[in-house]
Amino acid sequence: MSYRDVLLPVLAYPDPVSPGPVRATFDLAKQFGASLTAALLDLDPHRSAWPSSFGIGLANVSGLIAEALAQSRENSRKAVEHIKAEALRTFVSTNLVHEATMIFPSASPIVERAKLHDLTVLPTAWGFDRRFAEAIIFGSGSPVLLLPDERDYLRLDTVAVAWDFTLAASRALRASLPLLSKAGKVRIFTVVNEKEDTAGKTIEDLQRHLSEHKVSFVYDEVDIAGRSIGDAFRGYAQNTHADILVMGAFGHSRVREFVLGGATQSMLANASLPVLLAH
Repeated sequence: MSYRDVLLPVLAYPDPVSPGPVRATFDLAKQFGASLTAALLDLDPHRSAWPSSFGIGLANVSGLIAEALAQSRENSRKAVEHIKAEALRTFVSTNLVHEATMIFPSASPIVERAKLHDLTVLPTAWGFDRRFAEAIIFGSGSPVLLLPDERDYLRLDTVAVAWDFTLAASRALRASLPLLSKAGKVRIFTVVNEKEDTAGKTIEDLQRHLSEHKVSFVYDEVDIAGRSIGDAFRGYAQNTHADILVMGAFGHSRVREFVLGGATQSMLANASLPVLLAH
C-alpha cells in the first residue's frame, strides 16, 4: 500500500503562497513515488456574491474587486513558479489545475478532487480555515495531512498513532499505513480513564494486523489525568518527539450544526505538529 497521488490545495488570495509547504509536499510525494496535483483557488470576477463579500455601503466596490483580482493573479503566478521549480527539483509528475472561487472560498471543488486522491495535504499557514479543513476531512473519504506551519520538510523519524478501538481510529490507521511503513519508529497510544469502552480491550489484533504490514511499534497507555483529550494528545506527541500524529476524525451533525469530537476540534484549532486525520 502506498500513496500514489497527492493533492495540494493552494489558496491564491489574500496572501502570497509561502514556498516551504510546497517543498515539503513535493518531498513527501517523491518518497512515495506519487504524482502531485496542485489545485489553485483563484478569485473569479464573475461570481455574483462579490459586492456583499466586501460589505454593504462601500463606495468603491469595483475598485476593490479589481485590486483583489490583481492580487490573486499575482499570488497565483508566484505559486505556479514555486510549484514548477519543485517539480523540476524532485522529478515528481505534477498536474496544475485552477479552480474559480470567491473571497471566502468554497471547499467543494477540493472535496471533489480529494475523493479521487490518496492523500490531501493542507497547509494551514496559507489561510485555510477550520471550516475548509472539516469539509475535506468529512466530505471526501480520504485522509488529510494538516501542515501547521511554514516548515519546508516533513520528517518521519517518529509517527504517533492515537488508538481508541473506534471505527474512526481504524480508518486513520489504515490511511496511515504508507507513513508507518517508512517511519523510523511507530508509537501507538491509548488515552485511558477518558472512555469507559476501552476498559479490558487488548491490542493483540492490532499487533497481528500491523505485523502483516511489517510495522513494529511501541504501545503506551496515557492517563488523561484531568486534561482535555486534545492536551493529552499534544502532551504525548511532545514527550515522544513525534514528527506526525495520526488520529481518527470524529464528528456528527445535529440538524443545522456540525459537532466535532473534542480531539478533532482541538487539533483543527491548534495543531502543534503535522496531523493526519481520517474519517
